[in-house]
Amino acid sequence: MVNSDQIKPSVQKGILCAKCEHLNRRGTETCRRCGSALYITCKHCKTKNPRVTTKCSNCKHSLHRSRRNRFLRKWMPKRQRKVAGQVALGVAVGFIVYKIIILVLNRMG
Repeated sequence: MVNSDQIKPSVQKGILCAKCEHLNRRGTETCRRCGSALYITCKHCKTKNPRVTTKCSNCKHSLHRSRRNRFLRKWMPKRQRKVAGQVALGVAVGFIVYKIIILVLNRMG
């Protein structure tokens, strides 16, 4: 993936497919070779951007999910993610409380 300002001038004559790298004519919505969508709409400002770019040309927000989010969505259902987050938070708070208790006991003794 590239930023919109890094697209080569030769690619700006058409739209590059993110999957098969076929150069399609401007105005085409799907790739003529593989049929995948050539544009993605920004979730924040609704600007239509070429799929090969990583950031929105208007608001600079990320257009694609991170690898971590894709992994979690594929391998861990939403309910399990919530429970895992709660467990992680509980462990972190417990560790902090433990460290505070050890610190106080060391100062007293």
